[in-house]
Amino acid sequence: MATQLSQAAQSQSCIRQAIRWPSSNENLSLGQAYHAFNVEEKTPIPLQVWLLESSKSPMVLPGRCDRFTRQCFHILLNRSTTLNDHAFVQGFIMGSDPRTTKLHILLFKQAAQSLYPKAYRFSDKSLNAFSTGFRYGREPRFRNFYRLQFEDSQHLTLAYLRRHLEITVN
Repeated sequence: MATQLSQAAQSQSCIRQAIRWPSSNENLSLGQAYHAFNVEEKTPIPLQVWLLESSKSPMVLPGRCDRFTRQCFHILLNRSTTLNDHAFVQGFIMGSDPRTTKLHILLFKQAAQSLYPKAYRFSDKSLNAFSTGFRYGREPRFRNFYRLQFEDSQHLTLAYLRRHLEITVN
């Protein structure tokens, strides 16, 4: 049991590695970037996180999308796998769904700050990142972005997709 906990802690540590896509990598295709980025595919998602964020959960909040789509958003928004960047992406996804209400935001923030496992729990800085991502996702050009399907776009470059989708990155 102790060995399993140690392995789980090491896996969670790997999840939090910062992977950035500098502008010089904009010529990568989405598929190439996804395969390089995809460090957490086999990492199980804790139940509390799964319940609120997984598209397969019966309790998921607005902005539901599958893991592949979420990781594509990480890449296109130039966000790593750190907790703050995850918070930004989650905020962006929820912000792009016009069904998201103040109550949904309150419920998500409360759960992310108190119910999520320690490695996934949002700090005040993470909550600020979530709010920033939410405001960005609320821009009219991103309405319903959570519904985008990237399976047929894997051959397109990051530069093309960002330009076409009007995504600006720092």
